[in-house]
Amino acid sequence: MKYRGESQSNLMKQIYTLSFALLLAFTSFAQTRPVNIATTWYGDWGTASNWSLNREPQDGDSIIISGGRGIVVDKPYNLKNVYIKVIGNNSYIHLKGKLNLDDASFLEVGMGSRIMAFGANRNSETISIGGVKKFDQNSNSNMYGFGIASKFTGTSPNGFTTDIVQALPVVFTSFYAKVQGNYIVLNWGTAQEKDNSHFEIEKSADGRNWKNIAVVFGNGTTNDAHNYSYTDRSENGTAVYYRIRQVDIDGNAIYSTVKSIRSGEAKSDAHIFAASKNTINVDLNSNSKTNLQVVVVNMSGQVIAKQLYSNASYRVSIQVPQVTTGMYLVQVSDGNGWNESRKIIL
Repeated sequence: MKYRGESQSNLMKQIYTLSFALLLAFTSFAQTRPVNIATTWYGDWGTASNWSLNREPQDGDSIIISGGRGIVVDKPYNLKNVYIKVIGNNSYIHLKGKLNLDDASFLEVGMGSRIMAFGANRNSETISIGGVKKFDQNSNSNMYGFGIASKFTGTSPNGFTTDIVQALPVVFTSFYAKVQGNYIVLNWGTAQEKDNSHFEIEKSADGRNWKNIAVVFGNGTTNDAHNYSYTDRSENGTAVYYRIRQVDIDGNAIYSTVKSIRSGEAKSDAHIFAASKNTINVDLNSNSKTNLQVVVVNMSGQVIAKQLYSNASYRVSIQVPQVTTGMYLVQVSDGNGWNESRKIIL
């Protein structure tokens, strides 16, 4: 990539500043979704053993290729709502097939990393986001970082940018619901915003049928963190559900996670549930916690999964390998006297 009118030193300063900001934003992303890390220096994308979760990446993953690791896109792959981060010296994606991502996805190539194609069939060696090609036969066969591609960036050969605000959408970092007297208070936060018009607060009595009850205006485009709140009158003894719909200036929208709460009752600080056969999610309903520990125990008292999160907020996920169908106990604690537990079925 070429940069006009900038000295090398100024460019490097800008890139490192942006890279640090992206790292902070990506940390928030990673806390809300499974993180799948490449474990091979040169292996096929579709081989489960080449990934830390022992499965190929799937919709909703944070995908990290770092530390001299390399992944070959050996055939066409279609993924939704993924965040791909290629970082560190000699880390790379080698394209032999098409990587088709939806417009909720983004891809970062860090300093010292690259996307490469050897020219065997440049028509097939492509990366697209939302149907727009970010890397194809019009790009150089090697795209070196730093660069970010998303639905907000251009078309190949200008599919990547160094402007983090241009590249990334609104980033949710928290969403909490609390009973306070006769009211339910919703609080949510963002790490950054891109063309953010407003938030629509949606409410449901059954978690399926939603009604828009309020609008809170956003902050347009900003690198700064912002906090928002809305207060709703409670309905005693009734379980209700809330979610936030964030709407861009152009009308595109994304949703937060769903929060459920029963007014008139004390609200747990954590919602623990099975997201799949091998994944347990913990939704936090209070301020971020340091040194959050999640332990999964079977009914024989054997610890089958354990993970420590140094700084957790919003949602954390823990992978539970090779489980048999049955009841499990999930214990969550922060080392400061707070702990909760729940039995779930996997």
